[in-house]
Amino acid sequence: MEISEEDLNKKISDAKEEGKKEGKKDLDSLQNKYDTLDDEYKSYKDGEADRRAEAMKKGESRAQMSAEEKAKADLKDKQDALDEAKRQNEDREAELNRRESVSNIKGQLSDKGLDTDFADLLYDEDEDKCNEKVNNFIEKWNTSVQDATNTKLKGGNNPQNGKGGTGESDSDVSFDDYKKKTLGEKMKFANEYPEQYEKFEQLKKEGK
Repeated sequence: MEISEEDLNKKISDAKEEGKKEGKKDLDSLQNKYDTLDDEYKSYKDGEADRRAEAMKKGESRAQMSAEEKAKADLKDKQDALDEAKRQNEDREAELNRRESVSNIKGQLSDKGLDTDFADLLYDEDEDKCNEKVNNFIEKWNTSVQDATNTKLKGGNNPQNGKGGTGESDSDVSFDDYKKKTLGEKMKFANEYPEQYEKFEQLKKEGK
């Protein structure tokens, strides 16, 4: 069966688009790891002066201890250090998992043409609950936008006739203005102007 030039071009275009999405996900994952390491370094530098002061205080206190007291204090310090290292490792792992999860959520939202700014709100430590929240959000969002589109087509929510809620026509809101809106404002905008919302979200996906 021969393939038409149009179908061939479409397959090539789809393949390129899929490649871009996968590349962006890999880049987001690397960025998350870099941000985690950067945060850890800043935290270490911020606490350096406090650690020095604490060490001097301990040194002065140890000088007045007996050999047995010093041994007990040293043992306690080692245990405290182990507990702190364990806590920091758990915090670091949790933060890395959170960032990777948020990155995955952004990918899901982006694939559906939705605003990725909602990712942090949908995150949950429980993976099953997180997936359920994301799927429910996407379903309800699409239903809401579709209902708004149907209503607009019927003439029941036409901004031009004063029933749009904000009084803005599509041309009154620029892409730059849209990006400055809060999440709540974007949700309202999507309900009132679903076609323009989808256009703006496509521009965001393209990195405009």
